[in-house]
Amino acid sequence: MFLLLLAKCRIGKIWGSCFTECAFRLFCSTFAITNHFNFSLMLWLNSNILSSLTQCQQLAVSSIRGIARIPHWEYHIRFDPKVGRKRPAQDVLDRFRRLNNGMWIRARAGRTHANYMKEDLNQMVAMQWETCTKSECHMLDKMMTPFWLRQRHYVNDDLEPFHIRYGITGPRVNCKKKLTRETSQNFVG
Repeated sequence: MFLLLLAKCRIGKIWGSCFTECAFRLFCSTFAITNHFNFSLMLWLNSNILSSLTQCQQLAVSSIRGIARIPHWEYHIRFDPKVGRKRPAQDVLDRFRRLNNGMWIRARAGRTHANYMKEDLNQMVAMQWETCTKSECHMLDKMMTPFWLRQRHYVNDDLEPFHIRYGITGPRVNCKKKLTRETSQNFVG
């Protein structure tokens, strides 16, 4: 009797939300399995359960998705809630180094892996820096704040000879030999 009442409610569109429909189908399928109900009805219910459950899951995920629940593989900009400014990506600061001419460099992959098997020349090559491509540099610049895009001068800097590039004519230098992507300090406040 209860099953027929639920079926009438479902047919009469009384069930408004997707969750109640999923609960109804789940109940009907368990009732049909436990009481050896009509086999064709059981197959129909089981085939429709999966489609409605995935719809319910998508509805639930889309309703609670906020800035903290965006997956890391999507391109997005994170902001600090206290200050309200853009927050730099910490992975970029840990893995890359920005030169004063606007290029980014990174360490070679596997530079410390199985050093006992490498020859001396291969170990020296593995410890060298690699430059990033133009598109990678542009992407890394967008992931940083203006604070990290400024030129930096350190005492006893190992990379000091690489900060200045001579004879460069590319997207980073304009016709006046000035760096185009370097931004001045413009803070409102």
